[in-house]
Amino acid sequence: MAYTFWADSLSNQPGINQDATKLFLKAIALDPNNALATYLFARLLPMSTYRQFEERRSWLLKAERLRPDWDGIHAELAGMSTPEEGLRELQKAVELAPDDPIYPAGYEEASNNLKDAQKRMQQAEAKMAADPKTAAILVEYEAKFTCDVQKAEHYEIIAEKYYPNEVPQITLATVYRYCLEFEKSRALYRQVLASMEARLNTGLTYQEAIEVEDEALQFLDMNPELKRIYLLKAAVAERDQKWWLAQVYLEKEIAIAPSGELYAHYARVMMKQSAVNKFQASQAVAKGMKLDPKFIEHYPDLAAYAPEDKKK
Repeated sequence: MAYTFWADSLSNQPGINQDATKLFLKAIALDPNNALATYLFARLLPMSTYRQFEERRSWLLKAERLRPDWDGIHAELAGMSTPEEGLRELQKAVELAPDDPIYPAGYEEASNNLKDAQKRMQQAEAKMAADPKTAAILVEYEAKFTCDVQKAEHYEIIAEKYYPNEVPQITLATVYRYCLEFEKSRALYRQVLASMEARLNTGLTYQEAIEVEDEALQFLDMNPELKRIYLLKAAVAERDQKWWLAQVYLEKEIAIAPSGELYAHYARVMMKQSAVNKFQASQAVAKGMKLDPKFIEHYPDLAAYAPEDKKK
């Protein structure tokens, strides 16, 4: 237990969580049934991506198996579960710590939220006969708050009849993500992106393109797809001559994976704007030349923007 208490003394101190993590792992290696170390280690793990989320949840579930009588573990798991599962975890916390006012309040709030979402779904379903287009997509949207995935899938099929774009699929992908069905969400986002790319020159709008949220792809650890959506949004903005928007998305793409080709693309967008932006175009060309020794040979139209000592 010495490693456990040592690590716990470090875990809340900024900048040394890595040391605490190592100590917790040592404690767990020495005693795999050390519930305290398992629980505290889980709480240190990040949740920036779905894989990290699943790892943290896995460790919490292990801690729960080791000490099912600890209220804190159930409360922690409640926030990482589907609505109905979360209620069950909160109910366990209430039973284990009846004098703690936080758990009953949390249970009541979560219960009311679920009931409200179920009521909204029922109200939307009741409008199917009068307005199936609006009702179908609304039922599908509300499913992310109830995790009635089967119903969401059913209404997504109906909504597709009324929406010529990817909104029903994006809505279902969001339901999958909220309801912890991450692989299904990833697969559907790939389909959505391919569909949007195919529609770039046949009516895809900027408003439709931004329906795919950057944060969703980041959480789902879809970096290749994130780069594609940035390029797609930039392409739509260029097509509509919204140069500043194209600039924003190209800068995001460059931040992920800079290349000579991207800097050439960025320079051309800058050239469409003011004199100040033309200076930025020159900077982009200089950066592109550092990444690609044959940059000017590949992009001769940008030769005029090369640094003076590189123009010859």
